[in-house]
Amino acid sequence: MRHLCLISVWFLYLLALPFSVGFNYSNNPPKAIFNLYDWVVVEPLGIKSLGDIKKYYRAKIFAYVSIGEREKTEKIDKNWVIGQNKFWNSYIMNIENKNYRRFLFDKLEKLKQYDGFMFDTIDSYQMVLKSQKSKKKYEKALINFIKQVHQKFPNKQIILNRGFEIIPSIKNDINAVVAESLFTNVNKNRVIIPNKSSGTKWLLNKLEQVKKMGLKVIVIDYINPNEDKKAEQLVRKIAKLGFIPFVSNLDLNMIGFSTPKSIPRKF
Repeated sequence: MRHLCLISVWFLYLLALPFSVGFNYSNNPPKAIFNLYDWVVVEPLGIKSLGDIKKYYRAKIFAYVSIGEREKTEKIDKNWVIGQNKFWNSYIMNIENKNYRRFLFDKLEKLKQYDGFMFDTIDSYQMVLKSQKSKKKYEKALINFIKQVHQKFPNKQIILNRGFEIIPSIKNDINAVVAESLFTNVNKNRVIIPNKSSGTKWLLNKLEQVKKMGLKVIVIDYINPNEDKKAEQLVRKIAKLGFIPFVSNLDLNMIGFSTPKSIPRKF
């Protein structure tokens, strides 16, 4: 009976721990991350590697999927392209194009072993579409695409990177929203700098609205390696606002800091 009580107390303790999310985009992510966080977002891994991880580690694993942009090294139909992101040297894609949507669904089908998807570059169209009419048309296609993903993969959880314009229309089709740069930002030279107070205020307002919709809100902020104390302060600051924090280096290829339960967590 005493052992049963101890197990029950430990189980309740685990339930009370804050939820944690990790991101790691390295080619060979350290296995430790799959026990450090509840959810882990990674670049798609080989099926064998994924099977081994799911067999021995506890985390739900999400595949990173870029929706609004593709690398220029990829073989893609140029008719799917509506512009370029010069900062990242990538193509901005047209979700309105049915062949591009089919291309994305083929990608997702190959990733169905994952527990979910993290959709990135959702807002890239805003860099090239200027009129409200063209933006609304694109957003409608984006909403339909995400709804179709949910219908096709009803058991998969979906994280969206921003996409504030469309979230009210798909709040029942996704599980969480992530946003970068609440308190830190990155300049054109890829140097981490403090975010402007106006930028923090604007994003904070958007994230509060998302939280009221009942979705998990994840905030990624950046720090230079070996600045553990600053990372710890950022984590606590984000968590105090009621968001799930993740603080790591700019390339998101190291073991970062998540909820306060995991502090300290070394780079």
